[in-house]
This record gives sequence, C-alpha cells and structure tokens, in this order.
Amino acid sequence: MIRFTLGRIISTIPTLIGISLVTFVLLNLGMQAPATVALGTARGLPALSDLPSDLGRVYGIHLPLFINLSIDDARVYAERELERLKDPATAPLAQRELLRAGGAWLPYVVPALFSMDPEQQQRAMMALKVLAERIGVDRAFKDSADTVAFWKRYWSTYKSDFTPVRASRLVRRLILRNDELAQTELRQLDTYCLAQL
Repeated sequence: MIRFTLGRIISTIPTLIGISLVTFVLLNLGMQAPATVALGTARGLPALSDLPSDLGRVYGIHLPLFINLSIDDARVYAERELERLKDPATAPLAQRELLRAGGAWLPYVVPALFSMDPEQQQRAMMALKVLAERIGVDRAFKDSADTVAFWKRYWSTYKSDFTPVRASRLVRRLILRNDELAQTELRQLDTYCLAQL
C-alpha cells in the first residue's frame, strides 16, 4: 500500500510539469502583440493600438519568457528611446516614453543631447519642454535663447541632486513635517524619486 501511494505521488510530478508547460504555451500563444490590438476609441479614451508599451506592461509581454539574462535598467531604456528618436515613424512614441520616464532618465538624456543630430535633438527638446513645465523650470526654459545650452547649464548645476541618498533624505524630511522646500525639491527630481517615495 505504501509503495502504491508513493508511486502515485511520484507520478504526479511529471503530470504537473506537463500541465504547467501546456498552460504556459497556450497563454503565450493566445496573447496578441499590443500593437495589433485595435479597439476603437470609446468615451474619448485612446485606442489600445495607440498604447503598445502600456498594454504590453499590463499583460507582461515586455518581460522575457523564462529567464532574463540581459537586465534593462534606466540607462538602457533611455538609450533605446533616444535611438528611436532618429526615426520619424517611432519618434512620437519615443517622445512619449521620454516624457513618461521624466526625471529618472535625465541623467542619461541631458548628457546625450550634445552628441545628437539636429533632428533628433529637436525631437528630444519637444519632450524636455513639457518636462521643464512639470519640474517647475519652464519660465527659465522659455526665457533661454538656446534650449540645449539651458539644459547644459541646468545639468551642470543640479546633477549632484539626482542621487538616491538625496532623494531619501528629502522624503524623510517630508514625512517628519510638511516641508514645502522638500516638496519643491522632490518635484524637481520628478520620477527620479519614485522609488524613495
């Protein structure tokens, strides 16, 4: 009886592995790429086909199937989107991604501005213009005759602020008391301080 029970328990292991594998294959075959999902706009919302990266994140399509051997960090993502700015077809999505990432990518985007070709630089500036409004430097940005020079000056002045230690310190100050200065400085860090928040 014990031998029979152990045999049954051991035989369930390959069965569970097989069921898991078949389920995995069916789920991955059944999912469409987000760009091919074309649902109409309802109530003023954008079509799902206009949001490939967001929809891909919802369904986990952007993740590797089994093991991630090449980890993509903020630098890799920023470089990829800056490369996509060169192509007029992919530039609008790249601009949207640059704006969505915001301050988290500033340490990689601003230094790369000076080595871009003029068209790529102009497309990056369109995203950075909106980001300037978000972080509260839009007035200085508008008053600047040369926007690339503005970001060069901005980065040489504030790049030491974009550190995890400083972001953590500002968040602690904000938790201890309602510090308006800390709020302003966290706003300037934008998405860079999301992990600490």
